[in-house]
Amino acid sequence: MSPKEFLISCRISKAGYMLTGTDHSISDISEECGFPSPSDMTVRFKKECGMTPKEYRESKRRMKG
Repeated sequence: MSPKEFLISCRISKAGYMLTGTDHSISDISEECGFPSPSDMTVRFKKECGMTPKEYRESKRRMKG
């Protein structure tokens, strides 16, 4: 894993944590995690996790009940 890939992975992990643990907007989360834009975070998040940030948040909320 390259340093750039590692950094992106860390940002995705933090975004996932924030998506499930807060009600912050996806725009706010992308900024907080260091992505250049919400759309960049969405593309990278979908590539890593197989779903968009919105889909991820909704699936985790359904699991919690």
